[in-house]
Amino acid sequence: GDETEVDVRDTMNAGTGIERKIGLVTLAFARKQTLAFLEDITQANAVHQPCAGANHAAWIAGHIAWEDDSILTSMKPRASVLPPTYTKLFGTGSSATTDASMYPTLDQLREKLVQIREELIAWFSNLSEQQLRSPLPTDHAGYAENFAGLMSTLAWHEGLHAGRRRFPGTQAGVAGELDGHRPVDVNALPAELQG
Repeated sequence: GDETEVDVRDTMNAGTGIERKIGLVTLAFARKQTLAFLEDITQANAVHQPCAGANHAAWIAGHIAWEDDSILTSMKPRASVLPPTYTKLFGTGSSATTDASMYPTLDQLREKLVQIREELIAWFSNLSEQQLRSPLPTDHAGYAENFAGLMSTLAWHEGLHAGRRRFPGTQAGVAGELDGHRPVDVNALPAELQG
């Protein structure tokens, strides 16, 4: 099976460690979904931007890998396993470009996504209960209340970006195609339904 899988049945047994178990399952699930969406992407369309300013698959994969690596580098601490170019290409504040020559291949990005998430899951698995409940360092305090909550934040961040790729029009105010259904102009929805 998948090396990042966590037995979901373990989360049904409430008690100490339930936050860790749920967090680990969520991290594994998010990465499994991201890798699944990348299966449909070819190297030829990895830098396709569905609309002006949209992120493309190569940027999303690199950004998510960069985020995991950045968390590990700042929290463990340990040296980054990514080339220095990743910060410029995928770090906070970076922008996607359609110049394919600037990006690693999808295979390289997939390898980093798997490698770094495995390391992240192992790191969270080895934190004590006290460490999990400890507040995050000041420079990461806005991410979550504590290390246990950080797992859910990282999974949410990954889903946010992967979802924007699956439904790219959401970045431009039009919901993307969903299983063959016609896009919907979200600005035409009643105000209470607009995001």
